[in-house]
Amino acid sequence: MAWLKVKISAEDVAKGLHTHLQEKFQAATGRMRGAKDVAMFGPRDPAGEYVCYFSPGCVPLVGDFLKARGAVECEAPPSHEVRLLVGDAGALK
Repeated sequence: MAWLKVKISAEDVAKGLHTHLQEKFQAATGRMRGAKDVAMFGPRDPAGEYVCYFSPGCVPLVGDFLKARGAVECEAPPSHEVRLLVGDAGALK
């Protein structure tokens, strides 16, 4: 399975849509505390467009939800460019 990413425009970030996405993801995965390889990462230094990354373990659980929000497949993000927002920090290997 591949990683997924969702790009959020600077305009939508100003409206708080990145926070809304994080809250929805946390609510959807919150019942699975301790699940391996289920995590959401965001930019370490956000500027302008905001890109959220979702580990491969998210796909079976919330893949349809993310794709409905514009998620596309991608490579794993470089660890020095992102920070953990929700989930298993070990998902970024």
